[in-house]
Amino acid sequence: WSDWTSLKGVLASGAAVASTGSDRIDVAALDDPGGVIHRKWDGTGWSDWRPLGGAVAGDIALVAGTPDRIDIFARGPDRALGTIPR
Repeated sequence: WSDWTSLKGVLASGAAVASTGSDRIDVAALDDPGGVIHRKWDGTGWSDWRPLGGAVAGDIALVAGTPDRIDIFARGPDRALGTIPR
């Protein structure tokens, strides 16, 4: 372990994390309007935060299904479980 490293961004929720391999970490969270934002580690560095859209009303969860697929689940404005379309 080392000192704290900020990944920047302004988050309106806790972060959800999943990994699809030894050199890949995906992180997603909500921004202030309630949209999902995402960034990833590729083994050498972090990408910038990018918006994925969605209108989410609760915390999110990530599931790593295959090396090229991360599914994002969350509670929507209707309070039902949904997934972020791609």
